[in-house]
Amino acid sequence: MSLAYFPFYAERYEADTAHLSMLEDGAYNRLLRLCWRSPGCKIPDDKPWVYRQMRVTSDAERAAIDTVLAEYFTRGRGKLWSAKLLKVYVQVSVAHLRKSEAGKQGAAAKALKKHGTEPSNAEAKLKQPEPEPKPKKEQQPREVDGGDPTPREHLLSAMGADPISGLIGPNGRRLGTVADTTEAGKWSAMGIPLDQQCAVIAERCAAMRRKDQHWTPGRFAYFTGAMADLAAAKSAPIPTGTAKPQSDRDAKLARYAKIAGQVHD
Repeated sequence: MSLAYFPFYAERYEADTAHLSMLEDGAYNRLLRLCWRSPGCKIPDDKPWVYRQMRVTSDAERAAIDTVLAEYFTRGRGKLWSAKLLKVYVQVSVAHLRKSEAGKQGAAAKALKKHGTEPSNAEAKLKQPEPEPKPKKEQQPREVDGGDPTPREHLLSAMGADPISGLIGPNGRRLGTVADTTEAGKWSAMGIPLDQQCAVIAERCAAMRRKDQHWTPGRFAYFTGAMADLAAAKSAPIPTGTAKPQSDRDAKLARYAKIAGQVHD
């Protein structure tokens, strides 16, 4: 999702950057703009790449960028991001999605009115969307503090979603809701540790994206069947070799047994 505008809070910015030199201030401002244009408001943790994007031409400019990255940016899982900017990015993304949805509903209502098919009051009442429930505490993205990722963030990353906001795909779908985290709790209850849950998710996503590169899961429950297969593979006896051809079910269990670490190539 591309966000057209960049919220800039001048007083906060001045308070945070008053001690920077002019070169460092310029580097910080350009880094923030680079993050805003990047997927998930994060950039690669790769200084040569950053220098190229920033069009660096001198050692003094490299030093200014290094100073700003060390002071204002968080690093993790191969990415760099500004915690303050990421919080604003999530807020603006949610507002953008809501505004876009409201615009679609308004356009549909105008089209109905123009063609003389405006719904009756009773029909309009039926078509009104239900008020969006106030997000529970568990649904709020974890504030970025540089700490270890949560299990929810590990699972979202394995699915290819932004680990903080849960946004995935070009249509702004959001994963990691309370219902999703409840579903993940079922996987843990099956005796499947987090690293194996992530391995199953990555395997299923890769298989689906080989058929459709834009495929995205709709909810965590999509993976529950695969988790059950893995749990069955973990509890099944270790194969000792047989000349009998494998059934599709046996092949599936064998594949998930490899993920569980019970069978080695």
